[in-house]
Amino acid sequence: MYDLNTIKQINKNGFKGQYQSPQTYTLTIGRNIENKAMSNHKWKGFKSCIDIFIQDHKGEIFVNSEGLGEWQKVKEMNCTWVFSTKEFLDLERLKRLAKLFKQDAIALTEGCTQFIG
Repeated sequence: MYDLNTIKQINKNGFKGQYQSPQTYTLTIGRNIENKAMSNHKWKGFKSCIDIFIQDHKGEIFVNSEGLGEWQKVKEMNCTWVFSTKEFLDLERLKRLAKLFKQDAIALTEGCTQFIG
């Protein structure tokens, strides 16, 4: 239960939920718009928007890697981030980014990291 000062802060600033333990995410974007690669300038902007999204959620990035993938049987360049944060992710913001960059989807996987050994 929250104390009165915390409730006042939430009412003033909005509720920003957090997990007790960091969640680990894998987020992947593709470069193609339909069957054609977006321009270098637009691709760089898309990746920058994802970097900012992760920073805004206080994410700690472990992996940021570009490679070649496939979406609906079409090969394309992609970029993948693995990061963790306690913050709840703003999935509506990711949907807006997908729409802005004319993407069918942004791939996101969420889980808890376990260290074995």
